[in-house]
Amino acid sequence: MLRTTCTVQRRSAMKGTSGGQTLSWEAIATDEPCDIQSSSGRVFMDYQVRGMRVTHTVYFARDMAIQATDRIVSGSRTFKVQGYTPPSPGYPQWPSKADVEEEPTVT
Repeated sequence: MLRTTCTVQRRSAMKGTSGGQTLSWEAIATDEPCDIQSSSGRVFMDYQVRGMRVTHTVYFARDMAIQATDRIVSGSRTFKVQGYTPPSPGYPQWPSKADVEEEPTVT
């Protein structure tokens, strides 16, 4: 059950007026139905062994082609993508999922 929506963003380089490059976030998918859940202990440990931190898993109904350098924004929450699993071939009802780390909110 996809209870919320999110935006998937990808970092892109843009040429500035002085000729230099600036990095910004470009939306590659907006208002995408998803479900955000706390990561299971197994997922947490699998990433910890690789020196990575994962706090949540985000489920999608379709293949989002997310990359490890992307981020997911839902409301005021921002998540850094650590890993992505597309739906299994031949099983379109199985969701794709992104394992993510929630970034601290700056106030």
